[in-house]
Amino acid sequence: NILVAHLNPHNYEKRREEIAIILQKIKDSNQKKNWIVMGDLNSLSPLDRNNYADGVYLNRLIENEKKHANHHNLEDGKYLDFEVQQKILDFGLVDAMKSLPTGNDFKSTRIDYIYLSKNLRSSLEHCKFIYDDFTKKHSDHRPILMKLRK
Repeated sequence: NILVAHLNPHNYEKRREEIAIILQKIKDSNQKKNWIVMGDLNSLSPLDRNNYADGVYLNRLIENEKKHANHHNLEDGKYLDFEVQQKILDFGLVDAMKSLPTGNDFKSTRIDYIYLSKNLRSSLEHCKFIYDDFTKKHSDHRPILMKLRK
């Protein structure tokens, strides 16, 4: 079961609604195994919380909201929002990137994710960001490549 999502890029409350619908659909399927949920989730993971401790990303979002009246990416207009990703983790899905030792080395902002049902974790061979001359030029964030063993 592969679910590809692109959550709202401008409103944290809308993203929370969207992920709730997605997780409910998975729950309603009565299939607890063999799920891959991936895509541009436009949200931050609590597993990356330390990457934002310097306040640089928070300040960038504050300035962005001043420029764009339709952007509401900060909880209550002043806090980074980790709830979307926390809901996914609480649901029991596993962050593929963070499941590998090298996944904890990434120190930048990421909004693309791959989540796996727990039974697929043991099949995860590698997961990495693609950052090369092409993606530097043609992507506004880093795509992810994942390989699962048969």
